[in-house]
Amino acid sequence: MPTLAHVDHVAISRLVNRYCTILDRMELDCLDEVFTEDCRVAYGRDDRLITRTRAELRAALRRLWRFSATSHHASNIDVRAIDANTASVESYVIAWHRSDEGGDAVIYGQYSDEVVRTGAGWRIRKRVMAVQGASSSYEHPLYRSRRNLPETGWEESLKGWS
Repeated sequence: MPTLAHVDHVAISRLVNRYCTILDRMELDCLDEVFTEDCRVAYGRDDRLITRTRAELRAALRRLWRFSATSHHASNIDVRAIDANTASVESYVIAWHRSDEGGDAVIYGQYSDEVVRTGAGWRIRKRVMAVQGASSSYEHPLYRSRRNLPETGWEESLKGWS
């Protein structure tokens, strides 16, 4: 099984976190620090939520200007080497959005990324976002996170719980 050096794990984790900062500051011209030019990004099933280049991604993320503030938090970053220059990355995200009218929308999700080593460092080549849940005010056709089906007899574990 291929492995990556500790410095690579740190760089890839910083990459995931840098993305959150770019979104919250709306520094869309900095997306080249995070994504490859030919990146494929899917935030949901709607064609408007799927991009095929960094330029398309930048244009699509302009929609976040409709919020007066956002706060994206990445955690549980799990990096797995595919080879010396490619890795898969799973991370969790909580994304809070404040509308100009003062309403809040929150998404609890996961990023599934493929990252590659480039001359400029690690970059995201593919990203798919899936959600575990979202506030009732958030209504978009998003991908659902993977979850196993319940085990037979799981209800027995509820005995004694209210």
